[in-house]
Amino acid sequence: MTHDQEFEQIVEQIYRSLHQDAVITRNEKLPGRRSGELRQIDITIRANVAGHKILVIVECKNYSRKVDVKKVDESFGMLDDVGAQKAVLVARKGFSKTAIQRARRSAIDLCQIHDAATRDWKLDLRIPIHREELQASIGINFKVHLEAGDTITEKSFHEQFQQPIGTEFNRLWTGGEIPLTGENLAFTPPNPPTHLTTDAGVNRKIENLAISYSVSSSHYFGYASDLPSSKAILSHTDNMTHLTFRVGDIADFKDSLFSKFDSPDDFPITPLQAIRILQFPQIDTGPFIPNKIGRSFDIRRISE
Repeated sequence: MTHDQEFEQIVEQIYRSLHQDAVITRNEKLPGRRSGELRQIDITIRANVAGHKILVIVECKNYSRKVDVKKVDESFGMLDDVGAQKAVLVARKGFSKTAIQRARRSAIDLCQIHDAATRDWKLDLRIPIHREELQASIGINFKVHLEAGDTITEKSFHEQFQQPIGTEFNRLWTGGEIPLTGENLAFTPPNPPTHLTTDAGVNRKIENLAISYSVSSSHYFGYASDLPSSKAILSHTDNMTHLTFRVGDIADFKDSLFSKFDSPDDFPITPLQAIRILQFPQIDTGPFIPNKIGRSFDIRRISE
């Protein structure tokens, strides 16, 4: 693969990640309406917008210098000849001032690409991002009547009580069905446990079940454009940057590419994007509350 072909391939990958519903083709030949010849197009993008079929043609210029206004004029001629609705010129080193001015008066977009994984096409972009980690802690309190001699292992208690409550909480919390943050938070599972089974297989009734939770947050600041998987299209004509990256990079490179702060107010600049990471809840189960008959056991003592 030549250097120019590699450049075209990266441009194609970026457009595919940004426009997943579009039909994207490399090295397509389209008939020229005016020239009467087949015109070679580096990348074509076809999409439906509000019921209308849109054709965008993309030309890739892996030049070691800025693209001048002559190439913009040629691109405008190509746009007219193949009947496309939009033309995009993607250049490695950018564009001359005159080229940008000319493109802004036509249906042509002038872009550069950013690919953090490469040396030749990595731009000095500074796109700040806020990583917020939310950690929930669940407090479970209840009353149960245990007879003398009853035992419950830690493993058994976890499997029949803590695990199902924690899993159901996580589903509701991450799904936005209960508040993510706030004060005096409480939650009731759709099917709360009604009994606790002892090691001997005897069911003991649960009463006064109350589940509360609190949420703590940690804040991290970094630049999305530094993530190894980050790719971007930087438009010189509308001053917009379209960025894509693998979300898993935010966790994988949290310690090396992000700095921790007590509050977003302490960030050096205001991030354009905030991403929330929801951690699986920590569960704290209080001691069994005894009733007047029988014997009470502290689950922490039972587990020893």
